[in-house]
Amino acid sequence: MERNRVSQAKGANAQKKAEITIKFGKGLIGESFTTKKGKEVVEVKIPNRDGDSKPWESFIISPKMIHDNKFGKGVWMKLPENGNTKVSRSVCEGKDENGKNIWRRESREVSN
Repeated sequence: MERNRVSQAKGANAQKKAEITIKFGKGLIGESFTTKKGKEVVEVKIPNRDGDSKPWESFIISPKMIHDNKFGKGVWMKLPENGNTKVSRSVCEGKDENGKNIWRRESREVSN
């Protein structure tokens, strides 16, 4: 009985965290893969603005956080409003002696 009262008190005092909703097309979701730590994730691409020819940035997220839109062909997800998300893109650094491109991953943190 005592445990039940404590959980009710915590629920009454708990503040709801502010979230933002991101809506995007299913075509921006990549294939799911498993990280080195054994976690299943998907890559979500972020299209560039018109006129920007750089490779698209992307972020990875659990596929459980992505939901189908009931009224359209897209999907949506929620992120904490006060959080940060790590986005990255491939950047060409030049060519090797065989003429193949040398790529590296460029990452940055953006606020939600």
